[in-house]
Amino acid sequence: GKWEKPTLQDVWRLVRQPGILMVMALTMIWGIGQSGVSSFLFLHIRYLGGSSTLMGTAMATSLIGEIAAFSFTHQIQERLDPKRMMVISFIIQFVWFTGLALIRDPHIIPFFQLFGGASFGLMQSGSVAYVDGCAPARLGTTAQAIRGGILLGLGIGIGSVINGFIYQTSGSSVVFRSMGWLAMGGFLFGITAYSLAKRHIADRR
Repeated sequence: GKWEKPTLQDVWRLVRQPGILMVMALTMIWGIGQSGVSSFLFLHIRYLGGSSTLMGTAMATSLIGEIAAFSFTHQIQERLDPKRMMVISFIIQFVWFTGLALIRDPHIIPFFQLFGGASFGLMQSGSVAYVDGCAPARLGTTAQAIRGGILLGLGIGIGSVINGFIYQTSGSSVVFRSMGWLAMGGFLFGITAYSLAKRHIADRR
């Protein structure tokens, strides 16, 4: 029973669960945007005239944002369900990327990195909770592994190719501007998908 190894049939049953494909799509979109920072933030800081110390400070403030988001996960989940957490993470990501694209003083970047940490915390916590709630018990670990692989593997891998092309042709500011619009697209896709799912459930009743 509980500890049996999942089969391909189990995985197929998993992806057919209501909402699973939707959350996987959202995590992949988020990961594509995240790859812009993972790959090109330091080059962007250097382009703006920032130092290596500023690069380290930017990473540290991002971690502070993550810690804050994860520390208040319980309180946030009491006010927002996992779906809303994921959708809100895109709005924060949009502000983050837009700020990185528009600013000209590199010393402001650590402030915007706080938004990055908060966005990561909300997406991670929200997607984990959502998958945990809709995946069958014996497939919980498999579902989380797939979710993590799409978020931090497939999404960032695809994003690295896309952002690498944008960087080579247009520079780092355009990378973040483009990823900002992608984040807004993720937000609109999320609220549309959730609205349609909610209406479908209401019609079935």
